[in-house]
Amino acid sequence: MIEHLAQKGSRPRGTRVVFKNLFRQPAADTQMEFGSSKLDTSVRSEYMEQVLAQLKRFGIPPDMAMVEIGEAGMSEQGHPIFHAMLRIVAWQRKPGVRLLLGLPLLEHNIRKALEATWTAEVSDFGGVWLQPSGLLEDGAAAAEIRGMIHALEAIGSAPPPAAAKAPDSSARD
Repeated sequence: MIEHLAQKGSRPRGTRVVFKNLFRQPAADTQMEFGSSKLDTSVRSEYMEQVLAQLKRFGIPPDMAMVEIGEAGMSEQGHPIFHAMLRIVAWQRKPGVRLLLGLPLLEHNIRKALEATWTAEVSDFGGVWLQPSGLLEDGAAAAEIRGMIHALEAIGSAPPPAAAKAPDSSARD
């Protein structure tokens, strides 16, 4: 089967599963336990790497948000629950709006990325927490955000354009 993979062309179905299971070890056979600080550090590092990668893919500059990985207790299965805490430390209009409005999508992308790593076997993802800094409480950034909220609300409450309305069927008769 390995020789087949080296050849160009399609691979047989289930190959990924075979290789994934080939190197999988039962939790009892691993060198690390759930409570070990070595595992905790490794999990936090992997979470940080995945969160930063998703922020980059989402178009959020590294200097705009500070990331911290925190632990939020234990799951029913006995796995530690980790969450990503984002703090907006600088305001840039386009990525800022993307982060604020797209937070559910960003969290979904981070969750999917983490599920594809080894961390899914030893921990659970508790989500993304977002904290705005004092920059967003007053000043130009706050005024800009308020203006965008009002503009979005106006779009949602405006009647649809006349061209988008369905033609009146009684007018044809």
